[in-house]
Amino acid sequence: MQFMKFNILFLTLLLSMSALGFADKECINSTYNGQVEHKIGPWGLFENVITIDKKVCDLTIEHQKYKMLKKRWTIDVCRMPIHIKFGVEGIDVYKRIDECHTKDKETERDFCKFYHELSDALQDDGLIFAPGIKEDLSSVHGKVFCTFQLIESYLGKGRVLASGGDVINPPAETPTHVPAQVSPTSPTDHACSNAGLARGKVRAPALPAQSRGEVRKGGVAAPDE
Repeated sequence: MQFMKFNILFLTLLLSMSALGFADKECINSTYNGQVEHKIGPWGLFENVITIDKKVCDLTIEHQKYKMLKKRWTIDVCRMPIHIKFGVEGIDVYKRIDECHTKDKETERDFCKFYHELSDALQDDGLIFAPGIKEDLSSVHGKVFCTFQLIESYLGKGRVLASGGDVINPPAETPTHVPAQVSPTSPTDHACSNAGLARGKVRAPALPAQSRGEVRKGGVAAPDE
């Protein structure tokens, strides 16, 4: 009976651990390749294909629409400065300046444009159609999910990673302006002040002392004796 209880407890623990999915270090240190295809267009005559080749920190991602228009991103998530190498024949380099807030293709910088295109491709033609479960790194879905996490961390959040799974330069927090503290006047102070004025008990400001003289009515000083 105790042996059965032990087996049930061990099995429950094993299932709960596997449900957590792969760790960050496992994702970064892994080497894999994967491909996702799905048919599009009228009668499914065309295909969108996304291909991923990963060797530890190095990622090469290709995206083909209608099996004709090919784009390629080459990214090293462990390398500073944060940048994208883009191109199939010739390679152009786009360096990250700051955060990419919008997806307005008319105004956004080239780095943000190619980052958003890659992020959308991994989601729309990768995560949505990849077979398997994202917690299993041996499945195509798990490989695409690991790639997506690395891209979002490196390009989106500006975190240079290390092969051990650590962050080399976590992004600095944006300083928050704290207004100067002003001691509020309590309602009691206002009430006391108003009551004093009503009773005529509020003293006037002190006059400067005059040398060996007195102040008479009209503010005329008495002569020294």
